Amino acid sequence: AGTGSPDDIGFGVSYFDGQTWTTFTEDDGLVSNRVTSVAVAPDGVVWIGTDAGISRFDERVWDTYLEDEFVDSIFVLPDGTLWVGAFHWVGRSPRYGVFYFDGQRWSTHFVDDQVTDIAMAPDGILWISTYDRGVSRFDGQDWVTYTQEDGLIDNYVLSIGVAPDGAVWFGTYSGISRFHG
Repeated sequence: AGTGSPDDIGFGVSYFDGQTWTTFTEDDGLVSNRVTSVAVAPDGVVWIGTDAGISRFDERVWDTYLEDEFVDSIFVLPDGTLWVGAFHWVGRSPRYGVFYFDGQRWSTHFVDDQVTDIAMAPDGILWISTYDRGVSRFDGQDWVTYTQEDGLIDNYVLSIGVAPDGAVWFGTYSGISRFHG
């Protein structure tokens, strides 16, 4: 891995066991070598987001999900369920979605913008950040969106951090915003 020209992108995903690096690529079963996100479930299953879908690896078998979706972010809940921010092209326009996988079925919540990160607060509220439309929270029933009009420092939100006390931090192009509800 990593032996291509500097112009090449996508060398797969690497794992370090404390002594040795192991790299997995499309030749091993990864759906694409262009990895965008990685999440590890409580049972040790590794979920790998790529520009062509999701690969699931359980140390023996590779499975592919959401093929042809560009996966931006993956978040695994403590019970092993999965939330994914992804998009695919419909004609010349991207169609953005937040996908939920309960281990058997996928469901989709469409959003108006590219999802950049996903996190869950201790109270079970799911947060998603977007490229230019602020952040949204999901309580299991309803979505609520917050933007600069609500006090967010910038609508371009790239990352989310959740503190043990429930405060949610958002990294934006203009700085940090903190939400404590």
